[in-house]
Amino acid sequence: MLCQVIRDTDKLDLLYLIGEGSIEENETNEPFSPQVKQDFIHHRSVKRTDVKNGNDFILLHLAFIFDLNYDYSFQYIYEKGLIEKIYNIIKDKERFEPYFKIIQKYIEERVIKNAR
Repeated sequence: MLCQVIRDTDKLDLLYLIGEGSIEENETNEPFSPQVKQDFIHHRSVKRTDVKNGNDFILLHLAFIFDLNYDYSFQYIYEKGLIEKIYNIIKDKERFEPYFKIIQKYIEERVIKNAR
């Protein structure tokens, strides 16, 4: 249990730093790698070995959300608006919008489910 708490905390910290602009994401003009897209769309963590460019790396970070363990983690992301903050930093919003919608829906479903 302690390991899961530490893992969630580490992921939340990284997402917070990205959202605050403390960690810069490097977008590229390259397409998303097929395996990265597939894992993301199926709500799976993205493997670092599948990351081929900066865009993949951004999805890897966003996919941390699929590996969170505790309700509080989802509530924290939701209340702090971390996903919106990260989206606002992204330059090519059109390219990333479908992935942010997937994440936003996933978080909202978890928050609503846990509010019952």
